[in-house]
Amino acid sequence: MKDVSHLEVDVLVIGGGAAGARAAYDSSIAGMKTAIIVKSQLGKSGCSIFAGNLNYCGPPEGEESSESAGEIQAQQVFSDRARRNVEFSARYTHYLVDQEYIKNAADFAQENFFPWIERNGLYLMRDEEGNIVTDSPCRTSAWAVKMGMSGSLIMDIMRKLIQSRKDIKVFEQTAVTRLLKNGDDVVGATALDYLNGIFYIIHAKVVIIATGHSNYLSLRSTGTRDGAANGWVMAYEAGARLKNIEIQWYHASDVAYPATWMRLHLYPNPLPGTEHRSKMFNSEGKLFFDCNWYQSNSVPYYQQMKHLVKEVKAGKADFAGGFYTSFQHVEPEVMEDKFYQTQFMKKIGIDLKSDMMENGSTYH
Repeated sequence: MKDVSHLEVDVLVIGGGAAGARAAYDSSIAGMKTAIIVKSQLGKSGCSIFAGNLNYCGPPEGEESSESAGEIQAQQVFSDRARRNVEFSARYTHYLVDQEYIKNAADFAQENFFPWIERNGLYLMRDEEGNIVTDSPCRTSAWAVKMGMSGSLIMDIMRKLIQSRKDIKVFEQTAVTRLLKNGDDVVGATALDYLNGIFYIIHAKVVIIATGHSNYLSLRSTGTRDGAANGWVMAYEAGARLKNIEIQWYHASDVAYPATWMRLHLYPNPLPGTEHRSKMFNSEGKLFFDCNWYQSNSVPYYQQMKHLVKEVKAGKADFAGGFYTSFQHVEPEVMEDKFYQTQFMKKIGIDLKSDMMENGSTYH
């Protein structure tokens, strides 16, 4: 160990994803001395970079609001979008999450997040008439660029915003080891800069934990190496009651090979600007799931898995492989222009416009 260093701040943020970066930025804007600790690198680690879809929930087809809409009309559009976001999120989680939390999150997304992130340079994908491109006909999701890579642009913006604030102390490649307590109050944390061998003792008036979800509970996982549930454990050890932890489920249609690409999800969601969805085939080449069978659900993850289980029981698929996703029915230009995974598959000789891709189920 090279050194032990002490630091006093108003706000200590643990975690450098979208939530942690926004918390640190807003704390700094409010005039508070702020530090943020990132286990890897700010903007290049954690799960936020894999946010491929944005729960936009636009108004129904043909009801886009104009810039000159009156105050009453604008409020109605906002209320409708927020309501539809609640419905979408509740269906997405099969009504297993805290409904009040979902409502608050929907209100925040429509009233705060999208206007804020667009002001800071995230330009959502739009059509020739200037309308935001969404999935059809549900209109629940939007994208900053091709489906599957919006998160990387969001985190580029967040990294630049943090770097623009000279009063935010950023610790990268640094792991928090324990929360510090004074009686029942959390008053800071200890952290190890594992690159330079410096141990930090940081005192703070407020500690915000934004460390994301778990990863290592499955050999195949969409999580990154950074998401190891450390924040949950530290909070629990400090006496916190854990509530509303992100639901864990399985993606049925992630990439089976190479294993390092298991986070490349071949989405069952409608492709941007279209009504097309993927189709899934078993080891005998027979269709066992068409994502358009569930028109009212734009994110049929559970339905995919239920159908896959039947194929596995019949010996026609395996959870780790032996079943396939096809986009052969989709216009080639849609795959090239709006689906990010297409360019990855080309690296291993798979053309998603004409070839099926072998899948493996992945913990998510």
